[in-house]
Amino acid sequence: MKTNANGLTNRQSLILRTVVEAYIDNGEPVGSKYLCECGRFSCSSATIRNEMAELEACGYLEQPHTSSGRVPTEAGYRFYVDSLLETYNSTASDVERIKNALKEKRAELDQILTQASRLASSLTNYTGLAVRPGQRAGAFCRYEAICLSPRSLLLVMINPDGTAKTRNLRTDFDIDKTDADALARTLNSCIIGLSASDITLPLMMRMEEMCAPSSQLASMAVKCIYETATERNDGDVRIEGVNRLLEYPEYSDTESIAGLLGLGDSKNALLDLVRDSGEGELDDGDDVKILIGSENRLDALGSSALVFKTVKRGGKVVGAVGVIGPRRMKYQNVISMVDSLASGINELIGDDMLLPTSDTERNDGNE
Repeated sequence: MKTNANGLTNRQSLILRTVVEAYIDNGEPVGSKYLCECGRFSCSSATIRNEMAELEACGYLEQPHTSSGRVPTEAGYRFYVDSLLETYNSTASDVERIKNALKEKRAELDQILTQASRLASSLTNYTGLAVRPGQRAGAFCRYEAICLSPRSLLLVMINPDGTAKTRNLRTDFDIDKTDADALARTLNSCIIGLSASDITLPLMMRMEEMCAPSSQLASMAVKCIYETATERNDGDVRIEGVNRLLEYPEYSDTESIAGLLGLGDSKNALLDLVRDSGEGELDDGDDVKILIGSENRLDALGSSALVFKTVKRGGKVVGAVGVIGPRRMKYQNVISMVDSLASGINELIGDDMLLPTSDTERNDGNE
C-alpha cells in the first residue's frame, strides 16, 4: 500500500483523520467498532485495530485507559492539521458578514482588533484573541495639524505603517487655521523621516522662523514629537470570551480554570508567543498559523490550540487576530474564519486609511 511523506499508508492516514474528526465532534475515545461502522473502510475490524495500534506506536494516537478507544495525541493533531486537513472555503456571505460587523469600528485600529476578537469568539464559541505589536521609536512619515479652538490644536503624527498618534496641544496664546496649516507645512518640509535625535538646534530655529509669528507653536510641536517618538510601546493583547472555554471538559479541572482566568495576566507572554512564531518579530507570513499544545509554551495553554493570522497594511504587520480553543477544536472552521477575519480587516484598513491607535488621546502643553 502506498505511503505518504510522513511514512503512513493511505489507510492509516484515513484512520487517523477519522479518529481526529470523531474526537473533535464528541470528545469521546474512538474505537475500532466506530471506524468499522462509519462507512469509510472496507477492511476487517482486526485490520483496523492493527492499524490503530501502529498509529499509537508512531505517537499519533493514545489510549486514555486500557479498555478504551484511542484519542489523538498532540502529534496526531499536528499531522491532521499539516497533512490531512481539506481546505474549507468560506462562503461569500460569511466573509460579507465579517466585514459588515467590522465597519462600525473602523475608526481606530485598536477598536477594529477588539471587535475582531469578539467576533472570533462568538463565531467559534472559543476565546478570541487580538494582538497589536509594539512599535519601535522611529521617524514619522507625515504630520497634520488641526485647529480645534483658539487655544487648542490637534497634532497628528503618522507612522510608515499607516497607524497614527495624536496629541492635543494647548497654548496660552491664540492660534487659528492659518497657524495650524503653517505648522503642518513646516513639519512636513523639515523633519519627515528624521528620528528624534536628528532634530538639531539650527533646524529648530529654522522651523520657528517658518512658523512666525507663532514660532512658539513649532517649539511645542517638536517637543511633543520628540516625546512621542521615544515612548516605549510594548504592544497589547485583547482577549475575549475566556468563559466560553469553560463549557469544554478539557477545562473542567481547577488547574485549567485557574490558567484560563489568568490569561489576562499573560498578555506579554501571549504577545511574545505570537511574535516568536516568526523570526524574532511578529510573523509577517500570509498563512494562518497553528500552535498546538506544548507548541504554545504557555502552561495555561497546554491543553489548547492557538490559531491566528497577521493583519497587514502597506505590506507591514500592524496586528494579528486569532482563536484559543481546545486541542480538539474544529480546525477547518476556525482556520477559515480566522483567514476571512484577517482578510476582512486588511481590506477594511486599505493603504489610504489613517489608523489612529487607542493611546492617542493625551493633552500636551499648557492647561
